[in-house]
Amino acid sequence: MNGILVFPAFIAAVAFFAWFIKEIPAISWMKFLNKASTWGSGKNELQVLASRLRILNLPLSPEIFVIIRYLLIILLLFIGLTLINAGHDWGSILLFLAVIMKRMTEVFLTYFESKRKEALLRDLPIMLDQIRIYSKATGYFQAIKIVARSIKGKLGKELEQMSIEMEFLGISKAVKRFADRCDIPEFRDFAQIITVEEATGADISNILFNYSTMIRQRQISLIKRKIKLQPIFMSILPGILIILLMLMFILPLVANILNQIEAI
Repeated sequence: MNGILVFPAFIAAVAFFAWFIKEIPAISWMKFLNKASTWGSGKNELQVLASRLRILNLPLSPEIFVIIRYLLIILLLFIGLTLINAGHDWGSILLFLAVIMKRMTEVFLTYFESKRKEALLRDLPIMLDQIRIYSKATGYFQAIKIVARSIKGKLGKELEQMSIEMEFLGISKAVKRFADRCDIPEFRDFAQIITVEEATGADISNILFNYSTMIRQRQISLIKRKIKLQPIFMSILPGILIILLMLMFILPLVANILNQIEAI
């Protein structure tokens, strides 16, 4: 089939699909989307996905996220098959992307989760030091509220929400909810330290100081490891580029020459 005739058919199919959506009531579509989102995904998986999207502050429900993934897979399959049918072998790349789309979305979420955790951990030692210093004059309740107004970024937003919750839930429950939202072991340790202070009235300033020092040492060690690994990655990249260059240009050129020799 001529590849030129495929794209008008594709446009007509999209137009029909848009008309079909318009004619079907919105309630029926919502029921269909909720049902379709469970294909290949159990309730537990959707609950875990909902929690991950909420932590990342992505304005998507897990059902919509799964539907978007299915639509991308269908779109890549259609375009890939269309290109292959039109004689473009590189359409197989789109077919490969469609096969690994679920894994790609998982990598996408994992990447942003790691960046979020890095941002939170980066400011954690500063938060601990400021809370320890301010608490000597105002107590930990007011110290946390002061620090919530001084720290910016992702951690600042979480602290601001915790500061509001402290007014209604108390410091112990608010700190626990704060640690659950951050979902990082170091923040759970911080919540336990504050809970002990609230319950017993023990002096935790030395504990906060030692803990912030330990976290800084971990961060410094991680930076040193990244610096040591950087030359290795820089040496691997040229090799990968050379292999890709051979696959894309040199091998087809050699195959073309061999075909010409055989034709003589």
